[in-house]
Amino acid sequence: MNEFEGTFNYTPPLTGQGIMLQGYYVYMANDSIGNNMGHGGTYIQNKDTFTNKRLYNLNTTINPELCWVGNMKEDTIVWAVINDAKQKTSHGYSLKIR
Repeated sequence: MNEFEGTFNYTPPLTGQGIMLQGYYVYMANDSIGNNMGHGGTYIQNKDTFTNKRLYNLNTTINPELCWVGNMKEDTIVWAVINDAKQKTSHGYSLKIR
């Protein structure tokens, strides 16, 4: 198991949890205005960049692939979602549940 695998709680403005294990993931979250997000599927890690292939999704109108970069600082993932041009479109923190 690498340091990015496990169960994580999102920090505000998001609430929810993410689980990543052995190439599979599930992310469920709400933002500060009540929008919810939920999807699961597979992921590939290449150093600090993750590519998620959405197999299950609450919102079928969004891109079936999600790319993000992450750095682990103790029990916290500092993450940023990136677009095809590698520009950050959102960012946040996730705390590992021990």
